[in-house]
Order: sequence, then C-alpha cells, then structure tokens
Amino acid sequence: MDKEKIIAKITSRYPGKEIIIDPPGAVDPAEIIVELEPTSQHPGHSLALAVVGKSTPHYHKKTTEIYEAVEGIVKIDIEGKEVVLQPGEKVTINPKQLHHAEGNKAWFLTHSRPGWTFEDHIVWDSIVDAIEKSWSAQSSFLPNEWSNDNPARGQCAVTALIVQDELGGEIVKCDVFGDKDSHFFNKLSGGQIIDLTKRQFDNHAALKHKRVADREKILSHPGTQERYERLRAAVELSL
Repeated sequence: MDKEKIIAKITSRYPGKEIIIDPPGAVDPAEIIVELEPTSQHPGHSLALAVVGKSTPHYHKKTTEIYEAVEGIVKIDIEGKEVVLQPGEKVTINPKQLHHAEGNKAWFLTHSRPGWTFEDHIVWDSIVDAIEKSWSAQSSFLPNEWSNDNPARGQCAVTALIVQDELGGEIVKCDVFGDKDSHFFNKLSGGQIIDLTKRQFDNHAALKHKRVADREKILSHPGTQERYERLRAAVELSL
C-alpha cells in the first residue's frame, strides 16, 4: 500500500479530517482510516472511510456495522465465509461476528450503530493470547496432567465457555478416540470452527460423535463453574 499517496488523496478529499494508521506508525499499514462522522459528535452512530490492504480479525460486542464498497473490490471474511463487494454493494456485520476485510487498496465506508469506539473494537488475537497466557493447573480439569509443555491440557470446557462469551455461537462436545476424555470446542453462527485446545491431544487422537452441548449443563459439572470463573478473571486481568 502506497501510504503517502493514499494519505495525500484522502487529505485532498476530506481536508481537516483525522486520519488513523493501523497499526500506528506502520510503513505498510493494514488500513488507513479517516473518521468522516466520528462518534464524539453523535454517540448513536459514526461513519468512517477505510482504505484496506488486509485488516486484523476483530469483532464488536455492541456495534452493528455496514461495510459499503466505494472503490475497488473488497473481500470481507465474516466467521469464515467470504463476501465479495463491488462498488456500491453493502454487507451487514452484527455484534460478536468475527470479521476482517481485504482488498488491493480498496476503499469502503463503515457505517456503525452505535458509534465505533476503541473499547468496542476487540482484536481476536489479543483474546486468544490472553486465554492461552491464563491457562493454569487451577483452571484445568486435569490438574495433575497439566504442564507448561501442554498448557491446553484440561482447558477445553472453560475455554469454550469464554470463546462463547466473546463470539456467541454453539459449544460442541465430542468423544476423543485415543484419549480418555470428552472434548469441547466452538462453532460460530456462520459455521466457523474455533478450537483453541485441540493441541492438547497427540496427532493420533480423533474427534468423534460431535453434538451441541448445553452451556448450563457444562457449568453444572463439579468444579467447572469455579474453573471458568478463575480463567475468566485471569483473562480479563491479562487484557
């Protein structure tokens, strides 16, 4: 992305508007954003223009966004499903839907309700990093088998609960052939599978008999509520 050329073009079209480089200070940024109607002027909605190379996967807990292509072709990944926008076409992204945009210097508008805020823009990698750093023997269903060499061991149920807190969707339970226990992972509303703890098993373990699990039933298992709350608190502290 030709950063200086794009900034000059934006400045000529929208003089006086704040320009945001993502990530800050990058020579080849993932996105260049200009706030056309910022949230500070009307908290109920905002409007921004983005020029994108490839944005970072993220989601919003409160905000509904509408992406509207302006120049070039924009590819939007929403929970693993690709939507291709030509100029003038739009797509709606609901709260808790994991998404990112990609384009060859494509321009698109982002209509947000309520208005976009930094606090509601949650980068998925930061959540994953916080979860993985927070795993411990105290949050594991199998504390005697937990170790720094296999930190995901026994963390599947509580991790799946936290992922569901953040992204919604279903928790899936399955049997593990080659291991003595059940396993839990997440299936988002769009069908994308997120399994942060599968690596606890060796390469020969096979996941069979997959079925949707009830959240309350998972939490009713002895010790799970406490382990979930312990991990949830550690993740929030890490963030």
